[in-house]
Amino acid sequence: MTNLNDVPAPDRPLSAGTASLHDAAGRIAAMLDYAQTYDPASFSSALRSEPVRTELQAILAQLDPALLLPVLHRLATSGLPDQREMMEALLASDPSGSGQVVRDTLLALHRQTLLARVFHPDRVQTLRRACRHPIQEHA
Repeated sequence: MTNLNDVPAPDRPLSAGTASLHDAAGRIAAMLDYAQTYDPASFSSALRSEPVRTELQAILAQLDPALLLPVLHRLATSGLPDQREMMEALLASDPSGSGQVVRDTLLALHRQTLLARVFHPDRVQTLRRACRHPIQEHA
């Protein structure tokens, strides 16, 4: 298993222009491709246990949302054994707080999506039109 500890500490989100992000993402993709072909059970087990879980959580916590979601999607749809347990382990709390950062990011994105749906311009316009016309009560 490749050591992922050479990625910078999670002090700021990594974006597409960060060289270490490309290295880390490339290693994750290469390990996933290898695991799917040669030893999916061992890879899934490694992602659920130390030190690989902690290293991957630290990387995920540094990704900006536009890069985090595709990585999580690829892991979640990889078809690896014990996939649900693997994803739960990656999102679990850990001493560094990386798991919580990833969960908080996902919750914030979900909240933004929900608010965008609730306050969609078409809905707001419909409510404005409805408020212009008084409701007539039938006696």
